[in-house]
Amino acid sequence: MPIRLLIVATLVLVSMVPAAFARDTAIRPTGQVDQSTPIVGQLRRDLLAAGAHGPRSTRPSPAHPILLRSALRVAGAEPAVRALLVSFRSLTGRRCVGVAFQGSKVAPGPFACLPPCTESLCLAMFSGGPLPRDTRVLVGRVQPRVTELRITGRSGPARNYRVSRGRVGDPPAAPVLVQVPSVRVIRGYAGGKEVAWVRFRG
Repeated sequence: MPIRLLIVATLVLVSMVPAAFARDTAIRPTGQVDQSTPIVGQLRRDLLAAGAHGPRSTRPSPAHPILLRSALRVAGAEPAVRALLVSFRSLTGRRCVGVAFQGSKVAPGPFACLPPCTESLCLAMFSGGPLPRDTRVLVGRVQPRVTELRITGRSGPARNYRVSRGRVGDPPAAPVLVQVPSVRVIRGYAGGKEVAWVRFRG
């Protein structure tokens, strides 16, 4: 069965403010694997087809490689699903970052450049589709000065995550792929100090 792609339903409302100092808690790895690997074969063809109907400034150029920059295997997904963060050149030469989901039961969906990341935190939340129930996948980028994320859900303690040292896009930003049960607020820290937060609703 060919690999197909989906950008699942996203639910985002962002507000950002400077804030206070962080508490010392255990920091988890994100689970993502950073790399810079050319995408070939069926997956490349699917990405080019999924992006073929958007504006030239956001459509992937067939003349340039599409690079897999970060990947996350979604725990609990049956059959297997991976969240992918990729980089590519658009038809106008723009350096882009895009998001896709890969798996045998993933339906086709649009594929295009994400908006440039000019804020401290640039994140989207994905759920539904092939993802397990009560699972959220956070995808996006954060500015290089942010070294830690703290995610607060609907219940339970906050979860802390290290931010990748990799860089994607233009301007360069750190890739983020995280799987969590629920999301209410994401806080970004630099040197132990909270510098921004993002609130999700719905």
